[in-house]
Amino acid sequence: FIFSYLMGGINFVDMSYLTLSNLEDGKLIYTRRKTGKVIILPIHPKAIELVKKYYRDDEPYLFPILSNFFGTDQQKTDRIHRVMGRVNKKLKIIGIELNLPIVLTTYVARHTYASVLKKEGVPISVISESMGHATEKITQTYLERLDYSQLKSAMEKLI
Repeated sequence: FIFSYLMGGINFVDMSYLTLSNLEDGKLIYTRRKTGKVIILPIHPKAIELVKKYYRDDEPYLFPILSNFFGTDQQKTDRIHRVMGRVNKKLKIIGIELNLPIVLTTYVARHTYASVLKKEGVPISVISESMGHATEKITQTYLERLDYSQLKSAMEKLI
C-alpha cells in the first residue's frame, strides 16, 4: 500500500511484476499492463526501504507476490488476485480500526496519490502522466470523484 502511494499510485498488478530491472539510476521504469504506457518515476527513498525489506535474492520479483513457482500467465493472474484479496481484507480491518470513513483497499493508495498531488497544485497533466492514464480526461474524472467526496464531507460540517 505504501509503496503504491509513494510510487505514482502503481496498481497492485503492475507492482506484482516489478523486478530489479525496473529500478535504474534512481528511477522506477515499468510498462503499465492496463494501457501499455511506459511509466518513469523517481524512486522515493521510503520506497527503496520497502524494496530492501521485501526483496529476496532467490526470487526475480521485488515483492513476495509472485515467485518462480508460478510459471504460466494464468497461474500468475490467479496468484495476484488471491494475494490482492488477502491484502484488501487486512487493509479493510486496518481501516475499521482507524475509524476511516472509507473502505481501505489497495486502490485507495492510487486515489490518495492523485488527491494529494492535486491538493498540492500539481498540474493534472503531470498527475495523468505519472499514473499512466491514456488521457487527462480519465484523470479529470478520477479527480472529480475525489472532489465530490471532499465537498460532501465539507458540507456535512456546515450545520
